[in-house]
Amino acid sequence: MKRLFLLMVLAISVFMFTGCSERKTLDSARSSLNSAFECDMKMNYDNSEFDARLKRIEPGVWETEFTAPDTLAGVKLMFSGNDVTASYKGLSFTVPKKALPVKSILTNFITTVDTLAAAPELQGSEKDGIMTVTGETESGTYTLTMDTKSGLLNSFSMKNIPVQINFENMQVLSTQPAETTPVTMLNEPVQITES
Repeated sequence: MKRLFLLMVLAISVFMFTGCSERKTLDSARSSLNSAFECDMKMNYDNSEFDARLKRIEPGVWETEFTAPDTLAGVKLMFSGNDVTASYKGLSFTVPKKALPVKSILTNFITTVDTLAAAPELQGSEKDGIMTVTGETESGTYTLTMDTKSGLLNSFSMKNIPVQINFENMQVLSTQPAETTPVTMLNEPVQITES
């Protein structure tokens, strides 16, 4: 009987101490993702860093303005529905999203956030105050991390694309949930190339 009791105590202890890897639902993260927000973004790719200000206006409508390096500073990308508009110093052109390179990490990030924001709940694993959500798009496996307490974005990466995006200074602009619209995942991988 004593052994059975010790085994039960040991099993309960192991379960309690491994609780950090259990799946959790985080309403604050889903709420942050389903709002209008803006943040600073640092993209690391092939020993280069790209800085930008990222803004989610509503589902499917995003704006990015690059601030570094100097060769990209001032370039704006507007994602709206099925189109992407690039502008710089008054010049602009629009292309369909499907014409973008298949491994575009930014397009994959936007699609992932819009999809997660529209989901009935957001689940992931939690450790040391960071919630990690992993999933699959048609372009590959992604990892999205958020602060567990605030639900604010921390980072985004994809297994088959050698790019890491880190987020700072995130501000939720509207606490009203944005109207959700159906979002489809990309059928093709997206590629970021250096100029």
